[in-house]
Amino acid sequence: MFVALVESVGLPLFVLFFRRAGGSVLLPSRSDRFGTLGFVAVGTLFSALVMRTRFAELLLVVLLLPFSCPLIGAVQVTALLLAGVP
Repeated sequence: MFVALVESVGLPLFVLFFRRAGGSVLLPSRSDRFGTLGFVAVGTLFSALVMRTRFAELLLVVLLLPFSCPLIGAVQVTALLLAGVP
Protein backbone atom coordinates (compact mmCIF):
# COMPACT_ATOMS: atom_id res chain seq x y z
CA MET A 1 0.00 0.00 0.00
CA PHE A 2 2.87 2.38 0.78
CA VAL A 3 4.46 1.90 -2.63
CA ALA A 4 1.12 2.53 -4.35
CA LEU A 5 0.57 5.66 -2.27
CA VAL A 6 3.99 7.08 -3.13
CA GLU A 7 3.46 6.19 -6.78
CA SER A 8 0.02 7.82 -6.90
CA VAL A 9 1.53 11.05 -5.55
CA GLY A 10 4.67 10.91 -7.67
CA LEU A 11 3.15 10.24 -11.10
CA PRO A 12 0.92 13.35 -11.25
CA LEU A 13 3.82 15.45 -9.98
CA PHE A 14 6.04 14.00 -12.70
CA VAL A 15 3.47 14.84 -15.36
CA LEU A 16 3.01 18.33 -13.89
CA PHE A 17 6.70 19.17 -13.74
CA PHE A 18 7.84 17.57 -16.99
CA ARG A 19 4.63 18.12 -19.02
CA ARG A 20 4.78 14.67 -20.58
CA ALA A 21 2.47 11.71 -21.18
CA GLY A 22 0.63 13.42 -24.02
CA GLY A 23 -1.88 14.88 -21.60
CA SER A 24 -2.93 11.47 -20.33
CA VAL A 25 -1.83 10.20 -16.95
CA LEU A 26 -3.66 6.89 -17.38
CA LEU A 27 -1.30 5.27 -19.89
CA PRO A 28 1.91 5.53 -17.83
CA SER A 29 -0.13 4.78 -14.73
CA ARG A 30 -1.12 1.35 -16.05
CA SER A 31 2.44 0.29 -16.80
CA ASP A 32 3.60 1.65 -13.44
CA ARG A 33 0.94 -0.35 -11.64
CA PHE A 34 2.05 -3.60 -13.27
CA GLY A 35 5.69 -2.86 -12.52
CA THR A 36 4.85 -2.05 -8.92
CA LEU A 37 2.81 -5.22 -8.55
CA GLY A 38 5.70 -7.32 -9.88
CA PHE A 39 8.30 -5.62 -7.70
CA VAL A 40 6.19 -5.89 -4.55
CA ALA A 41 5.31 -9.54 -5.25
CA VAL A 42 8.96 -10.55 -5.71
CA GLY A 43 10.05 -8.49 -2.69
CA THR A 44 7.36 -9.98 -0.45
CA LEU A 45 8.20 -13.53 -1.53
CA PHE A 46 11.91 -13.18 -0.85
CA SER A 47 11.44 -11.26 2.40
CA ALA A 48 9.24 -14.09 3.66
CA LEU A 49 11.92 -16.60 2.66
CA VAL A 50 14.81 -14.85 4.41
CA MET A 51 12.93 -13.57 7.46
CA ARG A 52 14.38 -16.09 9.90
CA THR A 53 17.92 -16.23 8.52
CA ARG A 54 20.96 -14.80 10.22
CA PHE A 55 21.90 -12.21 7.58
CA ALA A 56 18.38 -11.38 6.38
CA GLU A 57 19.15 -7.80 5.33
CA LEU A 58 22.10 -8.80 3.16
CA LEU A 59 20.47 -11.93 1.75
CA LEU A 60 17.30 -10.08 0.75
CA VAL A 61 19.24 -7.57 -1.35
CA VAL A 62 21.36 -10.27 -2.95
CA LEU A 63 18.27 -12.27 -3.93
CA LEU A 64 15.99 -9.37 -4.87
CA LEU A 65 18.27 -7.53 -7.27
CA PRO A 66 18.70 -10.25 -9.93
CA PHE A 67 15.02 -11.16 -9.85
CA SER A 68 13.96 -7.51 -10.17
CA CYS A 69 15.96 -6.93 -13.35
CA PRO A 70 13.18 -8.27 -15.64
CA LEU A 71 10.97 -5.50 -14.26
CA ILE A 72 13.02 -3.08 -16.32
CA GLY A 73 10.47 -3.85 -19.03
CA ALA A 74 7.91 -1.78 -17.14
CA VAL A 75 10.34 1.13 -17.18
CA GLN A 76 10.88 0.76 -20.92
CA VAL A 77 7.13 0.64 -21.60
CA THR A 78 6.64 3.81 -19.56
CA ALA A 79 9.46 5.53 -21.44
CA LEU A 80 7.87 4.63 -24.78
CA LEU A 81 4.48 5.89 -23.63
CA LEU A 82 5.97 9.15 -22.47
CA ALA A 83 7.75 9.55 -25.81
CA GLY A 84 4.41 9.21 -27.59
CA VAL A 85 5.04 5.81 -29.16
CA PRO A 86 1.83 3.72 -29.18
